[in-house]
Amino acid sequence: MTLIVAGCDTTSTPNPSTTVTVVVDDLFFSFDADETSTGRLTDLVSLSSANVDAALARSGDYTRAQISGARVRKATLEVMFPVRERVDFLQQVVLKLDAPNFSPLEVGEQNTFSSSADEVDFSIRPNRDISSFLTSDSFSAILSITPRRLEAGERYQLALILTLDVTVDRS
Repeated sequence: MTLIVAGCDTTSTPNPSTTVTVVVDDLFFSFDADETSTGRLTDLVSLSSANVDAALARSGDYTRAQISGARVRKATLEVMFPVRERVDFLQQVVLKLDAPNFSPLEVGEQNTFSSSADEVDFSIRPNRDISSFLTSDSFSAILSITPRRLEAGERYQLALILTLDVTVDRS
């Protein structure tokens, strides 16, 4: 005699998760041309921390506590001021994320710039999980720039737009 017992425990099913696109567009940088040297690496820290809570809410009313994974899909750097300036004033730029109690994590870089564009997309480092930065109390960005040329007396203002793929638990 053979006895086969089969069953399903519905209380132990894994939490359903989904991946949402989250856009963080509140990271800004500023520096004075007279305090920066061409051909020399300079670190710029974002003027404020990213508002992850607001970005998550816009993407479907999620919270940081629901994040189980995250990656940078796209990062765009835009020159805001001087208005006539194009991104080719840069020779190289490296993008890092930073948060309290974490070492900065390099997530992208760019060393090719168009003389006719005021923005540039970074080449993104694949498979860098940034969820620990998003779930921390605050996170910011660091731009390590090497200027090719600068306009004397000008104050440069840059904006960073991050498009993230964030996996959230829906329960």
